[in-house]
Amino acid sequence: MPFSPPIWFDTLDSTNTVLKQMVVDNSQLPSGTVLATHYQTNGRGRLSRQWQSASGENLTFSALLRTNIDSIALPSLPLVIGVGLVNALETYNMHAQLKWPNDVLVDHKKIAGVLVELLPSPDGKMANCIIGIGFNINMSLDSANIINQPTTSLLIELNQTYAVQLVLDNLLIHLDKAITLWEEKGFAAIKPNWLKHAVSLNTQVTINNTINDTTTGIHRGIGPSGEIILEALDGTITTHFCGDLSL
Repeated sequence: MPFSPPIWFDTLDSTNTVLKQMVVDNSQLPSGTVLATHYQTNGRGRLSRQWQSASGENLTFSALLRTNIDSIALPSLPLVIGVGLVNALETYNMHAQLKWPNDVLVDHKKIAGVLVELLPSPDGKMANCIIGIGFNINMSLDSANIINQPTTSLLIELNQTYAVQLVLDNLLIHLDKAITLWEEKGFAAIKPNWLKHAVSLNTQVTINNTINDTTTGIHRGIGPSGEIILEALDGTITTHFCGDLSL
């Protein structure tokens, strides 16, 4: 899936929100359209969490994917994006881990997150996917330390700053490869790479679906559509397509 040259903005409230409105306003907006901003004021992660980005510090961008892949495979898209990001990080000599369903970690600290949103398709055939990504590039250690979860960046890990635009160009190359493989051969072609980097495989985790709905078990793998497989203490197997994973 080739990406168009990114459309850059100095400031946006949310790249996902703006791109979704562009799709609503223009049903012919090409797949591969990318919006990026130097400063995001109201970014969102999963479960309505905030993703803030100071100017020049981090990378926040969204891309449009129009795909006719079977709808049963769509829940695996965030995992596919995660594999693309891990492959990009390897070009910086960094080994990253994947936390189901949409976080990328380095040494158990979050460096990137993914938010995929689906929009109705006018023809009922092509799925319209808005892929939102937040990637920490030049975040300082002081900034990371005030976040309420372990967080890192390229700067913290490699002790040098990077041009945000060039990092985006690199990420898009690897995201293109991962998405193309997924569309051509399905999630089965991506799954081994995801499992190779899974931070929680064969360890006990808890899936929080709602405040009062949690499931604890051993992470035994990933299903054909990206669902997580848990084994309870009594041997019961459950699968979950969404939720927040706690290690």
